[in-house]
Amino acid sequence: MSNYGPCIAKKAEIRDPPVASAVDAVLAYDELRSLFAQDGIELTRLPETDFDGPRPGVGRLFPVSAGLLKTAALRADILENNIMVVDGKDNVLQILSELSQDAIKVEFLDILFCEGCINGPIIGNGFSRFSRKEIVTNYVRHELTRQRQEDIESFLDEYACVDLHRGFTNRAISLPIPGQKEVKAILRRIKKLGPENELNCAACGYPTCREKAIAVYQGLAEAEMCLPYLIDQLEESLKAVQKFSQELERAQTQLIQKEKLASVGELAAGVAHELNNPLAAILLYGHLLLEEVSAEDPHFSNLRTITEEADRAKKIVAALLDFARQRKLDLQPTDLNVLLEETLQVLKKESRLENVRLVHYLDPRLPRLLADHSQLQQAFSNLIINACEAMPQGGDLTIVTAPVEDGVLIEFTDTGCGIPEENLSKIFTPFFTTKKPGRGTGLGLALVYAIIKMHGGQISVRSKEGKGSTFSIILPHHPPPQIEESQGLLLETDRREEV
Repeated sequence: MSNYGPCIAKKAEIRDPPVASAVDAVLAYDELRSLFAQDGIELTRLPETDFDGPRPGVGRLFPVSAGLLKTAALRADILENNIMVVDGKDNVLQILSELSQDAIKVEFLDILFCEGCINGPIIGNGFSRFSRKEIVTNYVRHELTRQRQEDIESFLDEYACVDLHRGFTNRAISLPIPGQKEVKAILRRIKKLGPENELNCAACGYPTCREKAIAVYQGLAEAEMCLPYLIDQLEESLKAVQKFSQELERAQTQLIQKEKLASVGELAAGVAHELNNPLAAILLYGHLLLEEVSAEDPHFSNLRTITEEADRAKKIVAALLDFARQRKLDLQPTDLNVLLEETLQVLKKESRLENVRLVHYLDPRLPRLLADHSQLQQAFSNLIINACEAMPQGGDLTIVTAPVEDGVLIEFTDTGCGIPEENLSKIFTPFFTTKKPGRGTGLGLALVYAIIKMHGGQISVRSKEGKGSTFSIILPHHPPPQIEESQGLLLETDRREEV
């Protein structure tokens, strides 16, 4: 024997002792539709036949909201309030709550926890609850016109021996009721730290956040199934992905830069050493010739130009060697404020600083770092000279130090010409320069980049054309362990004797 209906609650009823083994299966209408579809049965094409008896009459209205009243021949008077019909989960829960508090007085309460058993095998989900109710009531009205009272009485006599009485088994499930402490703890799990965070959007199926928390405590719901919380989690995940993507992009850029520096450094070392010997000879014989000729000699001016240009070439070669030279970090406890003051003291006689106003804000709380004093001084010198060259007509150079979470921040800000946006990604590339020919090698910032990276630090630049630039350096408290090859930049060149 099978029982068909829209209510899944019927599935549990077949386990009741009074009907045990009498019903083999309970199929909901959705399951019945699936069976029909599997066997290729189309109900709309089948001829209509009568149901087996007994014929129910108005009893057919039983599954419709308020149909029980019609079936039992009860008339509800709205002025009396003695009979009340309630359907839908939220409405049922509300009225049960009010009844438990004696807020409502009613003699007869017709409750449908669903919205009525009106979802038949032909009435699909395409219909609203109101359309379904109309279809059922129209069907009942039509059947009543075909049915004679004598037939109804005959059916009742035929099935009089069937016991239709139903009993009631109290199977109330008592769920634990949480206190305020437990409710607040559950709400904190989904970042509802105060009443202002409790939106009561009902997207989870519970009218308020606190009712949802109670259901979670009772094991009826999951705390994380909260729409605002899920949106917050999604936003945090997106931010984490974006941060990871930025870090990955930054790491790729640094890797490319290191590879460039390594290959350029090796090339520079080889070229520099090959050039040093002929340059030394040119300088030596040029100076000898200058000593042999007088200043009035027509060749004196040409000889002096030769020695000056050879000397400039020697400085370029020296810069190449500095860039490529292998020098391990000589780490010592270093006060960066003192180091910057010493660097400024060394550079104060530079002609390029004459029209530049130096402003520095050196935080006295700055912790001492393990650093290579001479290499950092060289890096700072390069940045200061670069900033001054960007302000040929004068300007302000501001140097700031401050402790940060990961170490120490050093910033150099000038009011010079700025850097075009298209050049910002190239300024640390070896041999890249925007200076006029003969004014720079393009190795100064590349060397700064290499020194900061050897200390495990980060260097970045912000610039606006016509406004100025800011170079920001963050140095960690402790540099990473040194690698023998020093990331391919530090070569064998320092072990060769310079001419």
